Amino acid sequence: YLLSAGNGAFLIPKQRNTLFPTPLKQNYPLPRPVNNETIFENTILSEKDGGIHLRNKRTQTNHASSPNERLWVSYTDGVRSYDWKSGSEIIHTYRQKPIFGDLFTETPDSIIWVAGSTGLFGFKDSTIVFTPQKRPELSSSDITALSSYGDKILVGFNKGIYIYDFKNNDLVTLTRNDGFLYENIRGITVLNDIIYALTPKGIVYFPMDFKEKTEAPLPALISSVKINNQDTTIAQKYDLDHHRNNIAIRPETISFKSGENVRFEYRLLGNSETWFSKPRNTEFARFNALAPGEYAFEFRAINEDGIVGEIEHIIFNIRPPFYRTYWFFAICLLSLLGIAYYFIRQNIRRTKTKLNLEKAIKTSEIKAIKAQMNPHFIFNALNSMQDLILEKDFRAANSYLGKFSDLVRSVLSVSEKKYIDLDDEIRMLGLYLDLESLRFGDSLRVNLDHSRIQSTEDIKIAPQLIQPYVENAMKHGLLHKPGEKKLDVIFTKKDNFLNVMVQDNGVGREQARKILERRNRSHKSFSTGAGQKRIELLNQLEERKIELKIEDLYENGKAVGTRVSIRVPIHETF
Repeated sequence: YLLSAGNGAFLIPKQRNTLFPTPLKQNYPLPRPVNNETIFENTILSEKDGGIHLRNKRTQTNHASSPNERLWVSYTDGVRSYDWKSGSEIIHTYRQKPIFGDLFTETPDSIIWVAGSTGLFGFKDSTIVFTPQKRPELSSSDITALSSYGDKILVGFNKGIYIYDFKNNDLVTLTRNDGFLYENIRGITVLNDIIYALTPKGIVYFPMDFKEKTEAPLPALISSVKINNQDTTIAQKYDLDHHRNNIAIRPETISFKSGENVRFEYRLLGNSETWFSKPRNTEFARFNALAPGEYAFEFRAINEDGIVGEIEHIIFNIRPPFYRTYWFFAICLLSLLGIAYYFIRQNIRRTKTKLNLEKAIKTSEIKAIKAQMNPHFIFNALNSMQDLILEKDFRAANSYLGKFSDLVRSVLSVSEKKYIDLDDEIRMLGLYLDLESLRFGDSLRVNLDHSRIQSTEDIKIAPQLIQPYVENAMKHGLLHKPGEKKLDVIFTKKDNFLNVMVQDNGVGREQARKILERRNRSHKSFSTGAGQKRIELLNQLEERKIELKIEDLYENGKAVGTRVSIRVPIHETF
């Protein structure tokens, strides 16, 4: 047996079942032969039929040729052969350089083939009969597999397979260009006229006479799919996000006969119905910036005889962005409907609230009218007119009756209006004060002043705001005060607001409350309550609010009157 190892090549007797190499040098650290048998140095076979250590050098592989009676060993420093009988060694070189070999095979014509980093060499009786110069394709250092079948040499390399006929110097190439899709051949052999090749993808086999067979319709295959310029696993269907919409596809087929004379036809359904044609080994079929949707890439191979293969297809489903999906539209629609419903409800609520406020304001206006036209006031006014008639002061009675009718007509005419001229409000206050003055006689001095406002006709305010507080000053503040009674009603304008001050020198709110409690504990000022309620309602409708402030006036700790300040937003007309 011929054995290659890290520390040399060994020849082992066939009948031995124990390895006992003998070193060429005494200091070589190897075990001695068993049974104290002596192995003669520099001989292949000893007299005792022992084992021989051929050379102390790391080996790659070896080959024993019976017809040539030679042993071939590939060392790290080159290929050497040994004569079986004489043990003579030959160092094989080419152009004075070592020949390196990793692989050996032998053809029936006793030619030893050596393949390695220096290419493929053939030896006949230790003489070189083939060098890579005869076929430059076989000078590559990328040979990875070597075998023989009859007179043919099968060479595997990183791009495919070479089948070399030495007698006819004929070379058949099987690479991707020839329809052979497998690379990096790790091993190759022939059994029953079938070539078997070991590849990273598994074992591939095909007949030796593949070139002579009639070619059937070519299969349609895919060798590469790129998405956004990145290689991806080949699949029958792809589900892609909307931004992964740049697709490149390289179709392929297996055709040893047609070789490069193969055409591909393809189309992308969903994008175009037209078939496009490309020769083999051209650039990818590219489809850029595809819109969301489902596409079917259909393709077929056509051989050199025009035979069309079956159609294959790959599905690409490009999902739309979330903002273009039905569920997003549904959410947006529901959101819009929800928002619309919310605002409609809010508008209905505001409208309803406004209607209720307006209704409440109307009610308060009626109450304000009642405050001005209350029975007590009417009774007093009619009594005053009766006294004038009894005293036969018909002129004064007629004047009083005219003012009374003007006041009633004015109050009723403004009761339906949202805003009235300030001039009308002041005129009604004047009529009211004139009528009330008959009750107080000469003891009442009224100051109704609007001289600081240039034009009262251009200013509009809500009607019947001032009168309740004027009535309250006369009825509760001045009525119970002995001596001189003073009432000031002063109008001023500042910062688009009307400032109204109603001030009396009456008994004050605390004393008035005590008087009322003595007379009727359940009594409450009707006019004041109606006025304040109306201001609250108006403030809910307007952005600019009416401000009300009531102060008790004191002098040396004694109540000397009441001041009411009203700040009203102005609605001007031009």
